[in-house]
Amino acid sequence: EGLLEHGLLEHGNSAFDELLRVPFILSAPGFRTGARILDPVRAIDVFPTLVDLLGLAPPPGLSGTRLTPLLQGGRAAAPPAISEIGSLQDSDLTGVAIRSSDWKLIQQYEPPSVKLYDLKRDPGERRDVAADHAAVAAGLLRQLAVWRAALNAANNTTSVLDPGSGAH
Repeated sequence: EGLLEHGLLEHGNSAFDELLRVPFILSAPGFRTGARILDPVRAIDVFPTLVDLLGLAPPPGLSGTRLTPLLQGGRAAAPPAISEIGSLQDSDLTGVAIRSSDWKLIQQYEPPSVKLYDLKRDPGERRDVAADHAAVAAGLLRQLAVWRAALNAANNTTSVLDPGSGAH
């Protein structure tokens, strides 16, 4: 919940970590006790991980990434976490965020803006560094464009979540 860390109250109206970051706690035989994984993981990755831990074959078309390698002390090739920002008053999307281990980019649709946060140096997301790290921002925006294209293809449309189309 937002408790005025960024001047906002309630839930769902921003993409700052106080709203998005939720602890994921898992206990299973054979895993390190008390291990802490700093890589961002996504809720969509929980089911594929449980399927893998149970030794089951993943169902066809299963979304998400197995986190089992992370739990075993290795690395996982999980894509950046993407979160949509909505309005509590209506169902309109107001923006989107993409988070990697070190960076978070927040793209607001109205008024249009892009903000970039260096999560290693600024975990509280207080200083927008988009102007100082334009290449990082451009790379994350490209990843958002790829995500939108895949989502549009899955929905058989050309305007879902396209900030330039007016369809949010």
